[in-house]
This record gives sequence, C-alpha cells and structure tokens, in this order.
Amino acid sequence: NTPGLVNVGFNGMLSGQGVLPERAPMFWDSRVEGLEAQALIPIESREEMRGDACPESQGVPGAVARIRNIPEYRERFTRVFGGAPDASVDATHLAQALAVFERSLVAPHTPLDRFLAGDLEALNPQQRAGLREFQDSGCIQCHGGPMLSDFKLHVLGVPDPSSTGRRSFRTPTLRQLRDTAPYMHNGRFRTLDDVLQFYDELAEAATEAQEGGDASLQPPLDPLLARLRMNPARTSDLKAFLESIQDDDHDRTVPVRVPSGLPVAGR
Repeated sequence: NTPGLVNVGFNGMLSGQGVLPERAPMFWDSRVEGLEAQALIPIESREEMRGDACPESQGVPGAVARIRNIPEYRERFTRVFGGAPDASVDATHLAQALAVFERSLVAPHTPLDRFLAGDLEALNPQQRAGLREFQDSGCIQCHGGPMLSDFKLHVLGVPDPSSTGRRSFRTPTLRQLRDTAPYMHNGRFRTLDDVLQFYDELAEAATEAQEGGDASLQPPLDPLLARLRMNPARTSDLKAFLESIQDDDHDRTVPVRVPSGLPVAGR
C-alpha cells in the first residue's frame, strides 16, 4: 500500500519539535531517513521502477542519463544548481529536486487545525464527540501530536497472507485519511469501518496475549494495544472525527506538459 505524499515533508514532526529533514522516517518500516535518501530507492528497485531493464547498480545512473539527454532539463538544472550543463544533472541534484517538490505537497488547513487554533465551530457536535472518543479510547497513544503520528514502529499483527510472521510498521499520519484508502501497510482494509472493527478486536487479542495467550506468535503484539478501550456505541462519532482531518482545498495542480514530452498523468 503506497504511503501518501501529502504532508510527507513533515514526517517525524512531534509536539514541540521541528522537523530535521535528514532524519525524517521513510517507508513503512522507516528503513531510510530523509526524502533525499528515499527518492532514489524506487529507481533502483526492480519491483518499483527499474524492472529488468538494467542491473540495480545502473538504475540511478540510467535515470540521470535520460534526464541529462533532455535539453530543457539540462537548462533547468543548470539554472537551479549551477555548474556546466552536463554536470548539473547528477544523482544528488535529482534527489534534491524530487525532495523539494514533495515538500511542497501540504494540506495544513483541516477542520481539526482550525478547531485547535480557536475556531470552536470548525468541528460539528458529532466530530467533537469523536475527538473525545479518540482521546478516551487510547487512539491518541500512537496517533498524537501535530501529524497525528508518533512515527514509531509498532507490531499490530495485521492479517497478511503473503507473510509467515509479524513485522513492525511505522504509525502513519491520519491526515487526509479519507483520501488514503485502502488502509494498513498491505492495504488489507478497504474502509474506515473495517479498520475500527479490527482495532476493537485487536485490543481484546492484545489483552489476552498479555494474560498468557499463545506465546508462539512472535514478535508479540505491541503492549499499547491492550490499553485501547474502543466503545462500539461511539464508533460513528469516531469515524466522523477521523474524516474531518481533511484539507480538500490543497493544491492539486497538474502541469499541462513536462520537459520530457511524456504524457502527464494524474487528475
């Protein structure tokens, strides 16, 4: 399940702290830090962009060569980074260009943001009730802070037919949640209702595990899960709140053309 890019420039932001761009956790397992480091990895990955066209060691050099052969890109890279036209297009500058574009994808004006800034009418009564349930149930243990994520790794035991064991994955932000279905690292759940039901059942399983359940399942479920107290009677309120963490007015501009002349994708 591909992580969203909107607000990715704020990965790692916690309450009272800024963002260190070079330390921002990337990928579901946080195996890379910083957008500049992350940007080139899909180009090297056979499963993502490289395919069987070339060996892994030639993925990024091949991409750089293709860009360097487009006159408009050479001119643009030279204007931004300086140096000789042929030298301005390199892997470092390619990663920087991709990263700085991704950091421009922001959606900071959700109803929740306006509510926390003092506009008490930004959330309707049901959403405010959902916010209380979000806090009371324990969701905020992992989904707190300005990005609604602690950016830590947790073992949730999400059903995964392709895996023989459990793995830990980074807490995703809840911002733009309505736009980011399906949910979980493997896209297991299609709707928010599926996710909320999963967590309700998961809290019971985690409690049983702590009380002496099946110890053969390793690694164990995150102990924070046993602190969840989901209230089925307030599920609709919680869902209404989660759907309010949404900025529908962020920039969705798609360029008419790109220097390569390739068709422009997207809507």
